[in-house]
Amino acid sequence: MTADIVDAAAPPVQERPLAGRLGDAGRRLAAHVNARRIPYAVGALTLVVYLVMSVRRYQLLRSPSWDLGIFDQAVRNMAAGRAPIVLIKGVGYNVFGDHFHPVITLLVPLYWVFGSAISLLVVQCLLIAVSVVVITRLAVEICGPYAGGAVGVAYAISWGLQSAVVAQFHEVAFALPLIALSLAALVRGRWRACLLWAAPMVFVKEDLGLTVAVIGLLVALRSRGSQRRFGAALAAWGVVWFVVAVELVLPAVNAKGVWDYQSQLPWSTLTDPGAVLRHLFSPGEKIHTALLVFAVGGLVALRSPIALVTLPTFGWRFLSDVPAYWGTDWHYSAILMPIVTIAMLDAVKTLRERPGRADPEVLRRYASVAAPIAAAFAVTFTVVQQLPLTELAQPSFYRTPGRVAVGQAVLRQVPAGASVESDEGLLTYLVEQHDTYWMGRAGNPPPDYFVLDARTGGWGDPPKDVLAYAEQLHPGTRFVKIFEQDGYTLLQRADG
Repeated sequence: MTADIVDAAAPPVQERPLAGRLGDAGRRLAAHVNARRIPYAVGALTLVVYLVMSVRRYQLLRSPSWDLGIFDQAVRNMAAGRAPIVLIKGVGYNVFGDHFHPVITLLVPLYWVFGSAISLLVVQCLLIAVSVVVITRLAVEICGPYAGGAVGVAYAISWGLQSAVVAQFHEVAFALPLIALSLAALVRGRWRACLLWAAPMVFVKEDLGLTVAVIGLLVALRSRGSQRRFGAALAAWGVVWFVVAVELVLPAVNAKGVWDYQSQLPWSTLTDPGAVLRHLFSPGEKIHTALLVFAVGGLVALRSPIALVTLPTFGWRFLSDVPAYWGTDWHYSAILMPIVTIAMLDAVKTLRERPGRADPEVLRRYASVAAPIAAAFAVTFTVVQQLPLTELAQPSFYRTPGRVAVGQAVLRQVPAGASVESDEGLLTYLVEQHDTYWMGRAGNPPPDYFVLDARTGGWGDPPKDVLAYAEQLHPGTRFVKIFEQDGYTLLQRADG
């Protein structure tokens, strides 16, 4: 009787039709599939945009330095079965005596197929795009598809990556996917993956050994049991390879028997904390750069211990006496972009999972908007600084100025196989078919051709008499002028 009363009082259970339940499942599946596509869509868009930007700037003869020419010369020689001699750096100069970057040997098969400096630019864009996919996947996991996608876009267009693309190829590009994969695994608590992805970074560049060491220490602090020992081992691995690189490998290969960059650091003052602080924070340009780096993470990155991974890079840059290292130009901040972005995501994840005494729902809402705020910071600084990505929206970027045609005419007049000495203007473009030397370097032999670019060759005050300048650099050698237009001057060595 009681059971009948209870049954009669209970509201009838209405099951949803099977079609409705299947529709809900389909929508959930579609949302999941779409969320999984977002990282690849952002990565593909990044690849296309940076490829257009890189290749077009190359076509416009806009190589800002000799670096692309250096890597082109080194890899080209290795692909031909020769030592990686870089004549741009000096007669007989082995590039492995400059920086410890054995990772560039991976580029050799590429030159067997393509053999062009453009292939280096393509590789750099691919490596950036892979890091974008990795970081966007992590962002989608933590922040949801829309906020996560925004974080991925913000990272992709961050000023550090844009500056690296403009600076053209550097070996540090190989570190971007490695550090993204390693730190993403750290955030997920996948310690072994974190260690395995971090370990190879010591072969990208000598200073990254210290970055690897910091990652190892973070693993040791966050993990438990045997994983702590593995983290300590990774830290030791990084330090050991840094010491081996700068004390043994580089001096052994370098013609002078030294690590070339050792003189740029104030070793005598490192025992004085006050002097170290003055070097780190003065002049103010260094503080400005640090603020812009962490602005990419909306300053939320400072809540995460992962932000400590930036310290080795900030350390060598700001302690150095080279002003070019202190600012936002060139490729020096590229490695910091994935670090601060993942540090921001780690901070957001912590806010979600450890609400403390506050209302969990409020914290979850705050965490959900923290990532888009970080994205807004990155976009804002990108727009305010008028960084190179904005060139893609300018019609003039797709028009070829007349001076480019003049530069190409100069290149055509230098026959394949001839030796040539050049300033930074056309240096990169001469490497493919010539023994190319950087202008004015002591020990350069008299070249067959001499090319000077008075406008974009890196001159503060270009020589007014190029012929006299060339003969001053190479006493006893006579040159004749065979071309002069729009700031380009081409000289040919006179026979006899």
